[in-house]
Amino acid sequence: MRFALTVLKKELGDHLRDRRSLLAALVLPVSGPLCFALLFFVLDGWMRETPIVLPVQGAERAPELVRYLEGEGVTVQPQTESPESRVRSGQSKLGLIVDEDFGAHFRSGEPAALTLVVDRSNTAAAKDIQRVQVLLLSWSQRLGALRLFARGVDPAVAQPMTISELDVATPAQRAAQLLTMIPLFLMMAAFVGGMNLVIDVTAGERERGSLEPLLLTSASRLSIVLGKWAAAVVASIAIVALCLVGFAVALLVAPLDSLGVPFRLTWGRIGAMFAILTPLTFVGAALQMLVATFAHSFKEAQTYLSLFNLAPTLPAVIVLLNPFDSALWMSAVPVLSQQMLVLDVVKLTPLSPASLALTWLTSLAYSAVALLVVERLFHKESIIYGR
Repeated sequence: MRFALTVLKKELGDHLRDRRSLLAALVLPVSGPLCFALLFFVLDGWMRETPIVLPVQGAERAPELVRYLEGEGVTVQPQTESPESRVRSGQSKLGLIVDEDFGAHFRSGEPAALTLVVDRSNTAAAKDIQRVQVLLLSWSQRLGALRLFARGVDPAVAQPMTISELDVATPAQRAAQLLTMIPLFLMMAAFVGGMNLVIDVTAGERERGSLEPLLLTSASRLSIVLGKWAAAVVASIAIVALCLVGFAVALLVAPLDSLGVPFRLTWGRIGAMFAILTPLTFVGAALQMLVATFAHSFKEAQTYLSLFNLAPTLPAVIVLLNPFDSALWMSAVPVLSQQMLVLDVVKLTPLSPASLALTWLTSLAYSAVALLVVERLFHKESIIYGR
């Protein structure tokens, strides 16, 4: 154990002196929460209603429609020319053309024509287009009901059923739908946090030729492997902790209240997520060491581990495309276990002690198996000298 601690201190010291490696490890915990907060600001801006300015050609032909739109907060700008050129040039987000025969058709009870001028390539106008379309449809339905009533027909006859929606989801459950990216970023942090250190202490030392002298010391192969693995775990845990703090700050400044999802990462939830993600750093570092041990150079190990680190994204995609309830057996599957347990924290669902305990036990078992394989590989000349 004393030799393992010595290797741990040595590898951590080398890692802290490598500024480029540190900066690379800090990219995810900084960019992840930042992108997350920006996403909510964009979503808040999309859902917040802004004044609509609607150029209308032939507004005098439909005074009732103009009064209705203005009553709904739309600023109507009468135009003598078609608003098509204004919309095409980007001066207006959309426009409306009232047909020349609108009044005659309207009075005779025939369908009156309106043309909504839009530019679908202008994504910034999509929200205003949708709002105006809803207003025009609502006005048309209202007129249809009045015409039926004037002819002695109950408008309810044309509506054989009414459909209403009762949402039984709690604010926390609605928040979980918006916060499903948090587990993905956290798991990526657990994998990426110690990746550069793992590459450096395996393929890097092998490429530099410093692995051979280390193995010639009185320290056992197992002590060396445990020291290197522990250094990678410490680096991963530090990045996970930093990422959790980053998300706590991002959720604090994000406009979640205005979106109807009053969710915050309290210290209790941060602690629960930390306890869930810590065993993942054990498995991640051990498996990364196993993969990197077969690499002949630093760049080759980077290639292998870049592909290996795609693993955390698979459970997230599966859960998003095919949601399912968590079960005890999932706790024995690394990554999937963390995905489901972190989602439980987000949903404010009480954590199952059995699931958390099984996650820790299986993660330690997988890590032990991987480290024993690495220790055996360190006895092979093809691994030590094969550069």
